Amino acid sequence: MESTALPLVSVGVPVRNGADTLHHMLASIDRQTYPRIEVVIADNASEDATPEVISTWARGRQHVHLIRHPSPVSMWQNFESVFRQARGKYFMWAADDDILSDEWVAELVRALESEPGACLAFGDIVRFTEYSAYRQGVPQWHDPSLRGLPAWRKLLSHKDGGYAVEGLFRSACLANYRFWDHEVSPDWPLLCYVHLVGEVLHTRGPIIYLPHKAKTGEERAAAQSYRTIGGWPTARLSWTCAKATRAAAAMTGSRRIFLVDAALVFAGLLWSNRRHLVRWQLEGWRISFRADPRAEGPECDE
Repeated sequence: MESTALPLVSVGVPVRNGADTLHHMLASIDRQTYPRIEVVIADNASEDATPEVISTWARGRQHVHLIRHPSPVSMWQNFESVFRQARGKYFMWAADDDILSDEWVAELVRALESEPGACLAFGDIVRFTEYSAYRQGVPQWHDPSLRGLPAWRKLLSHKDGGYAVEGLFRSACLANYRFWDHEVSPDWPLLCYVHLVGEVLHTRGPIIYLPHKAKTGEERAAAQSYRTIGGWPTARLSWTCAKATRAAAAMTGSRRIFLVDAALVFAGLLWSNRRHLVRWQLEGWRISFRADPRAEGPECDE
């Protein structure tokens, strides 16, 4: 088949201060065997050499679109900006420090083309600590699919498939999504929405390599603002997920009960994260008593 007859795939790369790792992701995009790819890169007001890395890589290349935010926006706003500029039938986010196997895009396109009712396809995961040895890890069976489950079960279960946000989306499924910018895990409302709009597929073979970033509980808590940790983020995140399910219902013509959906997501979050949520909450309170909350800025890692 001629490459021009293949569906266009848009790869969105949101980045902030990623000069040390961005070239790994860009090189893996170059190695993709799928021939019709456009790349949209959004630099979130980086303060390191990220702009130079981007301009050097983009020089002389076609189908590359650059966005430069003059001042920092939130991480999720940066994610949204690359999607809004994308033109492909299929779309994926690519984190600046991850690496894609050469067949990642081709295999996931094949999966979505074979199932028109699917909204998202994902492959396998390898975690690594050193870029020089990233291929040496063993692929993990990470199946985010909830095929055939009733909606209420999907809302209880979708959290365990959080990595799937880095899979390949059917762009039409995201066209009406509002990108609620929640302080903690804004990808969870998105996955709630996608699971109710269409199916999520798991494809064995293509691999995404993810750097392992070990953090203590205190580091995780410190990375969030005082209002995020002290304000019971789980309850507010559940409320945001319920907004997403209401939007999914409007798109599919189904009926949802807002408060029931919020309660289902809340119960699922508490159960799947039961061990670290209490510790995280307590550590957040402890940090808030010794830190000035007004000194915290917006989350804008990418």
